[in-house]
Amino acid sequence: MTYREAQKEHHLRQLAHLFEGDPGGGKFKGKAYPFVLQAPEKNLLAPIRDEVLLYCSGHLPGAEGTVCFWNSGGEKVVAGHACSLPTGHLLSSQVACLNHLFPLCRDGKAATLLLQGLRPDMEEALPVDIHARGMFVEFEVTGGGSYLNEEQRGRSLARGANATSVDAVMKGRDAGGDIRLFLIEWKYTESYPSTSKKNPGSRMDERLWRYRSFFTRDGSPFTFCNSEVDTTFFKELLTEPYYQLMRQTLLGWRMTQDPSRNGQATAFTHVMVIPRGNTALRSGCAGMAGCRGDLAGTWNALVREPALFLAPEELLHPLRALPGHARLLEYLCRRYWQDGRP
Repeated sequence: MTYREAQKEHHLRQLAHLFEGDPGGGKFKGKAYPFVLQAPEKNLLAPIRDEVLLYCSGHLPGAEGTVCFWNSGGEKVVAGHACSLPTGHLLSSQVACLNHLFPLCRDGKAATLLLQGLRPDMEEALPVDIHARGMFVEFEVTGGGSYLNEEQRGRSLARGANATSVDAVMKGRDAGGDIRLFLIEWKYTESYPSTSKKNPGSRMDERLWRYRSFFTRDGSPFTFCNSEVDTTFFKELLTEPYYQLMRQTLLGWRMTQDPSRNGQATAFTHVMVIPRGNTALRSGCAGMAGCRGDLAGTWNALVREPALFLAPEELLHPLRALPGHARLLEYLCRRYWQDGRP
C-alpha cells in the first residue's frame, strides 16, 4: 500500500471524529469520492476557518490580494463577504500547510520558537510584511515584485496559480541583527516517480529561456554554472520535484536582492516539509547530474546554502513548550502524524 492510499484509509476512519460529522462523498473535479468532504470548509481546523477564508479571499484587514485555493470547493459568506472555499479533498497539501501554520499567524512567541528550532541564532520572529501587515506567517507568497520572467500578457502574478510561489513564508532577526526569510514548501502525499521524465519540447524550451540566465549571475545561489553543464542536466533540473525547488530557490534569492519590498530581508532559508512516511518523495525521485540518492542529498549538492528537509512534526516540535498549543498538536497528530509524535 502506498503512503497516499494509507492516508486515504486513515482519513476515512477519522471522518466522524475530525470533520464535524461530514460523511464524505463530496465532489472533486466533478466526480464524487468518499475522501472528499461535502462541506469543504470543514477541511480547515475550526478555530482558524473563518480567518483563513477571509485571508485567501482578500477580505482580512491588513492583508492584500487574494490566494488561489487548489481546486476550490465553491463559495461561502463569512462576515458579510463572499469567500472562496478550499478543496474538500482530505489529502490537499495546501490545506495541510494552512492547518499547521495559520494558527501561528498572530502568535509571535510560537513563531519565534519555531524559527529557533530551524536556526538557533534567531533572536525573534518578525511580521513578514510582504503581502500583509502584522502576520508572522504569510501564504502563497510570490514576493514584492515580479522576479522570474513569469508575467503573462501584462497580468499581475497570481498567488497560488501559474507563477512561482511558496506555500508559507516566515521572517526573523538573528543575533547579529540581520533579517532572514524562511521559505516553507509543504508536501503531503505528492510523489514524482523516477521514471517520469516527460516534458514536451516547446515547454522545455520556454522553461530554459525563462530561468537559465539566472544561473550565471553574480551571487547565484547554486553551485553550478550553466557554461559548465550540458542540456541533459537542465532537462533534469526542469523536472519535478527539482523544478519547483529550483524556482523557489531563485525566488528567495531574488527577493533578498530587493529587501525594501520583501520585509527588509537579506538572506533566506529554504525549508521542505515532507512526512516521514512519504518515502516515495523522500527517496524515490530520479537522480540529478548522474547522482542518485535521497531528495535532500541530491538537491543540497546543487545549492550554496542547504535546504532543510523536515517532517511536519519536527517543524512544530518546539511548540510542545507552549501549553496553549496542546490542542492544536493533538489535532495535527491525530490527523497527519500517524508515523510521528507531537
